[in-house]
Amino acid sequence: MWLDTYNNLTNGEKERFAKLTNYLLNKTFVTREIYEVKDRLGKINADYRFIEKYYDLFEGYLKVINYVLKVDEVLGVIYIENDYGYNKLRLDKLTTLVLFTLRTIYDEEKERNATSSVVYTTTASILYKLLELKIVLKKPTMKDMVDSIRLLVNQNILTKIDGSIDDSACQLAILPTILLVVTNEKIDAIYSMVFQEEKELPINLNQEVDDTVFNLE
Repeated sequence: MWLDTYNNLTNGEKERFAKLTNYLLNKTFVTREIYEVKDRLGKINADYRFIEKYYDLFEGYLKVINYVLKVDEVLGVIYIENDYGYNKLRLDKLTTLVLFTLRTIYDEEKERNATSSVVYTTTASILYKLLELKIVLKKPTMKDMVDSIRLLVNQNILTKIDGSIDDSACQLAILPTILLVVTNEKIDAIYSMVFQEEKELPINLNQEVDDTVFNLE
């Protein structure tokens, strides 16, 4: 059925389908809204709508290569999972702790403003919160923080709003994908790692608690 749908697409739509399939395989998440540079007002993501329109096509194709296409309508996120665990990423400890910090910031700000799907912050604020939570023994270098932030931007957990990522004043938006990456179960696991000094711990990028994971080095 999905192949018939594909054959009926225009050349332009076929190209877009290929581009978005590759995007999902590389980035995991597509959000319903996008937040462009210097713009705090979310705009409807045309790519999200395209996947919605041809959901059965994407679902059928991805199923052939053992990926499951999912949609969280509440969060406004389309994402993929893989039974073989190929779409996983090994994280260093600092980046994992930054993820924990981002989830904490997100939860705190959402309590104040439940209407917005994203939470705004800066690199400096993330660093300050990291120290405030006392989950690092010493202040990370700016280079290490920037490396972690850049990785999480690349994985659609953060998006840059204004400024250079190399700058501590860089304005960022924490996307609702943070809730799918750092689940409540993973919060407990990271907490245990920090305060019980466990050496290694799985951090799930793709939603299933015991499925594909980020692993701490």
